[in-house]
Amino acid sequence: MGQQVTRSTGGSILVSLVYFVIFWSRFGGGRTLGMRLLGLKVIQEKDGATPEVGTALIRRLGLWLSFAVCFVG
Repeated sequence: MGQQVTRSTGGSILVSLVYFVIFWSRFGGGRTLGMRLLGLKVIQEKDGATPEVGTALIRRLGLWLSFAVCFVG
């Protein structure tokens, strides 16, 4: 039973990672589906362009790190 939970959790983490990295990068126009509804867009501060895939991946990893730090206590 424990392996099923681990597999489904790992799968959802992978789907989440792919979803946000693709949509936050140039491939997705810098917008997730919810961001499109609200008229928001992820851009780079230096030039206002939509981030590359590597930058979107770093952004997602930073989000996970901030969640880990905030939920420690």
